[in-house]
Amino acid sequence: MAASSRFGGLCAFGAAGLAFASAPLAYAEQPYCPTVSYRWEEDCSVLAGKDLTGLNRLRYLPVGPGWLTLSGEARVRIDAVDATDFGIRDAPDYVSFGRRMMFGADLHATRNLRVFGQLTVTDENGREPVQRPQDRDGPDVGQFFVDLPVHVGSALLVTRIGRQELNMEGNRLVSTRDGANIRRAFNGTLLMVSSGDVSINLFHLRPIRLRSGPFDDWPDPDETFDGATVDTNGLGAFVFDRTRPNARWLEGAGAERRWTSGLRHSWRDGAWRGYAQGVLQWGRTKSGQKARAAGAIATTTYTFKAPHDPRLIWTASYASGDGKRGDGVIETFDPIYPSNNGFSDSPLLYQTNYMYASGQGQMRFGPADLTASAFIVGRASTVDAIYAQGRPIDGTAIEGRLTAFILQTSAHLVPKRGTDIYSSVAYAFASDAVRRAGGGDVAYFRLQLTATF
Repeated sequence: MAASSRFGGLCAFGAAGLAFASAPLAYAEQPYCPTVSYRWEEDCSVLAGKDLTGLNRLRYLPVGPGWLTLSGEARVRIDAVDATDFGIRDAPDYVSFGRRMMFGADLHATRNLRVFGQLTVTDENGREPVQRPQDRDGPDVGQFFVDLPVHVGSALLVTRIGRQELNMEGNRLVSTRDGANIRRAFNGTLLMVSSGDVSINLFHLRPIRLRSGPFDDWPDPDETFDGATVDTNGLGAFVFDRTRPNARWLEGAGAERRWTSGLRHSWRDGAWRGYAQGVLQWGRTKSGQKARAAGAIATTTYTFKAPHDPRLIWTASYASGDGKRGDGVIETFDPIYPSNNGFSDSPLLYQTNYMYASGQGQMRFGPADLTASAFIVGRASTVDAIYAQGRPIDGTAIEGRLTAFILQTSAHLVPKRGTDIYSSVAYAFASDAVRRAGGGDVAYFRLQLTATF
């Protein structure tokens, strides 16, 4: 475990990072415009007419009839893995060091015009066997869009045009990819309609193709992502249409068009809350193969009325794999635009051809949340492979359903407003099937330090 032996050398960096993240930011205690993950969702109009000091002055700058909000983020992150792909085919270990800075400007020019832009600068070194395009880039436009809101009776219609992130309100098929340095963005048009408890989204988008030079990231001309979502009172329905040139399954690879339709439901009842989502997929590859797949997830949380807010979280999930080779049908589920860390923090497995169950316990101690987790992961189909990094791992389409048992501990600390420290350690115990394919156990470590305003 070469990477494991390097963990001690990370302690000095961690101490310096803690000092960085804990440094006081020049905020006034009150008033305050909170930062959120989707920076364009921040509404700093609450600061109008307030006596602002420090960085708070940048959060609300009067401009004519409207206002301008500036935002920023600095993030450093370490990932250490002692064997990617479970070490199969001598997959290497690595320690990567990633850096990210983002600067945003949100201009609410008038009641019917808003412009949002975000500049992103990223870098990373140390990742093996190759550098990922989503981790290293010159200065580039992360987002730049125009909102055109119109009120029609009690309904609000907002047309968003340009480069943008998608907030799918918990739909696990479309994520920001925040585990990487460069968040996922799309170019195109999004129509948002809201009236009372009902919200509808319609969109026609292309994902941004990432390149390593400055200001050279442009919409992918070969991939489209169209869809519609409807949500009301915890119930939701959606349909997506994705066309892409580079699907990679054990049964085949190449251009594919796939439709995805699903239902989801979130609920809360006292100390209980839950979420469930079910999905069906169908489509066809350019070579004539049919696509037919399914997936589902359910998660339940119980919060105890006790000191330190103890919580228990249970999750079960399924994504189909190819059940029969050579029949002209691809049954491997497409997770579309998933999170980098779908099962646990460790980036070991891609979210297809799997069944998994997990249990988590969380407690809060002052500004820190501590979590202990256990995950058991297996293949939905033993005819299909284990997938990682969006592709099948060579030699893993063998007998044996169980893939790995993963234990993880993590700590999330918010020592001061605008600062965030996250660390986790995970260990994956490889199954006999993985060992027969030439793999073994994997250790993973992460330290992430973030400062925002």
